[in-house]
Amino acid sequence: MRMVNAGKTVAFFSVEWPGKMTINDMKLIQGQNGIFAATPSRKFLDKKTNQEKWTPIVYMEQDILQKVSVAAELEYHQLSGNNKQTPANDDIPF
Repeated sequence: MRMVNAGKTVAFFSVEWPGKMTINDMKLIQGQNGIFAATPSRKFLDKKTNQEKWTPIVYMEQDILQKVSVAAELEYHQLSGNNKQTPANDDIPF
């Protein structure tokens, strides 16, 4: 995990399922309701509204993204010195 101070983004991290898949450049974002994980995305211009929008590069089912988010938040707090308790069935590999 790489800690940053870039607006709402507080860290970048990778998730690896050994022998299956690695997702790089995930973000840990400080939102209004706490910290959450976001998959890599890219900015595009919506030609209908002429507004900049974001679209995910990697799609993750909500239940998996929630598990990744919880594990990443715990790792973030441990690295920042605010230790929180790790869940017993931690199946998200960091």
